[in-house]
Amino acid sequence: MTDPDARLRELLDRAAPGSPDVDAASRTAAVVRRGRAARRRDRGLVAGAAAAVLALAVGVPLALGGDDGPVEVASPPPVITAAPCPAEPIDVTAAAPIGDLGDVVSVRSCPATWEQGGALPVDPEPLPTQPLTGDAAAAFAEDVAALPPYEMPFFCATINLGPSPWALLIESADGGPTVVGSTMRMCSSVDIATTPKGVDQVIAALVGNLERQQAADLTPGADGPSCPDGDRLAEGADTWNASFDIASATDGMVCYVADPLGGVEYRATEGKLHEQTLATIRDDLDARVGPEPEPSMCTDTGPQRLLVLTNDEGDRAAYVDDRCSGGFTGAQGYWQPSDAAEAAIREALGGRVSPR
Repeated sequence: MTDPDARLRELLDRAAPGSPDVDAASRTAAVVRRGRAARRRDRGLVAGAAAAVLALAVGVPLALGGDDGPVEVASPPPVITAAPCPAEPIDVTAAAPIGDLGDVVSVRSCPATWEQGGALPVDPEPLPTQPLTGDAAAAFAEDVAALPPYEMPFFCATINLGPSPWALLIESADGGPTVVGSTMRMCSSVDIATTPKGVDQVIAALVGNLERQQAADLTPGADGPSCPDGDRLAEGADTWNASFDIASATDGMVCYVADPLGGVEYRATEGKLHEQTLATIRDDLDARVGPEPEPSMCTDTGPQRLLVLTNDEGDRAAYVDDRCSGGFTGAQGYWQPSDAAEAAIREALGGRVSPR
């Protein structure tokens, strides 16, 4: 009959290779932690390894197909379902602040309404209706918790926005559904755990995690960083991922789109960061990211740069420079690279193009 300990070691090696000297229980815990942080692509493998350890711990035999024939196996975990939306649209006219989101198990966008008063009715574009569940829902909560306190962007003072209500139904493992929403989708905030969070960033975290969940992209950085394919570098980039730990980055790439109305600045349109340039950029970003300063007077004609970072846990985040300020923006704030960081970016992109 097959040795259960050998089979268990094989499962753990497939889920978390490269740690032969760590005991089985510790390695299983590491697999589970890594699965949550990285939104792993193969949840079945991780669950199988964890179930194997649990079965051995309580003396339940595994169905390993040995000489004694099939035996009983542990039951799979229940499927997580999202709480349904209310029958009527949620009134977000005076949405109340909420506390800590807690252990979130599902997030769903629901129809929303507000007291119109004398205003004309507005039919806002609906948010995606597919719910976030499991690790994707937990990742959304982590991203929202990591968002910096909201500061109104300068352009909000120059535009006149009409109401565009939205509502999220958030379900936690330790309590009933909680509603997060407001009458605006930008230039406004919602209070979560006593901290104002930008509504556009909260919605971006929902949409970004939904895209990962729908694409089964549960280990987005597993193959290393890459540049987006679209004309706009920010489209499809993980600029919403506030929970990414900058200091944990182990790989990176810089992407570049030249100014269509100007000259080419760099020799290459993309470049990987080697160990030293990665360390320079990572440390500079980690130390200098913060609130965006007042805008400078400049004309944005289209040059773009994008920094993509990944870590060993398989997570990915991006920071985009497309506002003519020379600084990069992401979910954690604004980064104006130092001279050393700019030199590292130039090196990654093959250096500057020499003027003729």
